[in-house]
Amino acid sequence: MQQTVLIIDDEPDIRELLDITISRMGLHTIAVGNVRDAIRALSETENISLCLTDIKLPDGSGLEIVRHI
Repeated sequence: MQQTVLIIDDEPDIRELLDITISRMGLHTIAVGNVRDAIRALSETENISLCLTDIKLPDGSGLEIVRHI
């Protein structure tokens, strides 16, 4: 089973850079830009192995996501 990394950052350039870098490592990525989409991705995806999150997001804090996990 392929490992999945959830990337959460509101800056599209950073999100894209992380997505490209992690994908080249052979990992599947899900990249979102806010807390709402991150929580949705967590509920819809069974096997997220790693979550990389920005702290300041447009609709809340990355710490909310950590608490949710």
